[in-house]
Amino acid sequence: MKKKLKMYDRVFYNFERHTINGMKGDRITSVSIGRTSISGFNLCCYPDEPIIESISNRVRKLNDEFSYLQDSNINYRDFNRELVNRWCEMCENKDNSKELERLYESLS
Repeated sequence: MKKKLKMYDRVFYNFERHTINGMKGDRITSVSIGRTSISGFNLCCYPDEPIIESISNRVRKLNDEFSYLQDSNINYRDFNRELVNRWCEMCENKDNSKELERLYESLS
């Protein structure tokens, strides 16, 4: 069961810890990290829980390792988008250890 999030909750968005600062109904429409805000129709956020933090740290490390791709001919934005999609899938499967392990392996 997914935790119901509310305004000013701490959440993870794209592997980083943020604070919810905008909602419409159950949709998260804005998050911030310091003075930087990100807005959208329905942002993919997950609660600030130890398992989500662990998943986020692993995926962020991989993202950081490949950040040099920005200077190459490889499309880093596509790579990052795919990594965010996989991060969301991992967070959705946080309670399914077999699926989570399979997803970790798919990143290798």
